[in-house]
Amino acid sequence: MSSITPSPSAPKVTPLGAESALRRAILYLLYLGAATLAVLLFLELSLRLFFGLPEGLFHYEPFDKGTLFLPDTEMRMVMGPMPYTIKTNRHGLRGPDIPLEKPAGTTRIIALGDSVTHGFYVPNEHTYPELLEQNLRRDGYTVDVINIARGFASIDMEFAMLKKYGMKLAPDIVVLTFVTNDIEEIAGKSREQLLHHDLDHPLPEAQSEWFLFGRTAVGELLLDSMMKWRYPKYRKHARELGATDDPEITIEDGDHFRRNAEHFLNDFAKKYNSFAWYESFSPEQQAVVDDYLWALEQLKLYCDEQGLVLVFSYHPDYAHLYLPERKQPLYDQLKAACARLGIPFADQVPVFRAHADEVLHFAPVDYHPNAAGNALIAEAVQDTLLSKGLLRHDE
Repeated sequence: MSSITPSPSAPKVTPLGAESALRRAILYLLYLGAATLAVLLFLELSLRLFFGLPEGLFHYEPFDKGTLFLPDTEMRMVMGPMPYTIKTNRHGLRGPDIPLEKPAGTTRIIALGDSVTHGFYVPNEHTYPELLEQNLRRDGYTVDVINIARGFASIDMEFAMLKKYGMKLAPDIVVLTFVTNDIEEIAGKSREQLLHHDLDHPLPEAQSEWFLFGRTAVGELLLDSMMKWRYPKYRKHARELGATDDPEITIEDGDHFRRNAEHFLNDFAKKYNSFAWYESFSPEQQAVVDDYLWALEQLKLYCDEQGLVLVFSYHPDYAHLYLPERKQPLYDQLKAACARLGIPFADQVPVFRAHADEVLHFAPVDYHPNAAGNALIAEAVQDTLLSKGLLRHDE
């Protein structure tokens, strides 16, 4: 009888061998990390010494936790399609300086809002709050119009900005400017969150700036190159960083109104602002609208308690102006809510449509109002303030 000899088993890796392999892997990773860091440091120093980088292209957060913006500062904003300059006063607000204590006989108006009120891409003197102040003073009214606005804000942040930055200036009137993406901005937030927005928490884009090393020379170069490759409309503004602001800037095809409106709907609103895209809302969308209307009511109650007059200023999106056949359920609901709550409604739609043959936006590059559009916002707000008897004329 033949016997079967078992085949030798595969050699086992001893714990000592495993430990040695792990040590080699760790050392390799350490050497790789050190070499990578050395290369990055060399590139960082070279870019700073010989190429003048970083230029500050990705500084999303030009403010500190005590003020809305850095006080008494002039900042060149270059990230958008048109560079522009922000000039702040001692309170860290965009606009001319004012004393903390309100002078006797002065009516103070808080212009509350987002990028439209802030005045993206126009110099200070062509923002709607400064134009409103100039118009009212010219007509004999002693007023301060104070710009408390920033991009990406919706009613939760605007409510918090009023409390933190506005109330210490003893306002009399609060003008809240609404833009359709304000609804999109509060989607997913609870009503409790809408009333207790944390202004000290950095914006997501500010966090991503640090995460992507946007303030390093290497990081800025890589982000700038990626943006140029990925987005055709992105411009670095290398030749415009020191240029003066041009309120009369001309955008090619800016007078192709219907075509630009269709581009707004299909290229922007459909992706990022569904409340401008849809002509009727799903139950989920309507719930977000209801949350906004609830927050608006809370803001009205707060203003009543503080002895302030709240004015609601409706800024129509580009498609609302140039595609008048479309239904506008958001506009209808906001107007009805203001009537129910006793909030004066500054309707910018008729004022803009009266100038429908003029270029009032930076379209098709961007859909914010230009200097002429800001002048019309000021006109609509002024008409409402005067028609409602909210201002006392100087004798």
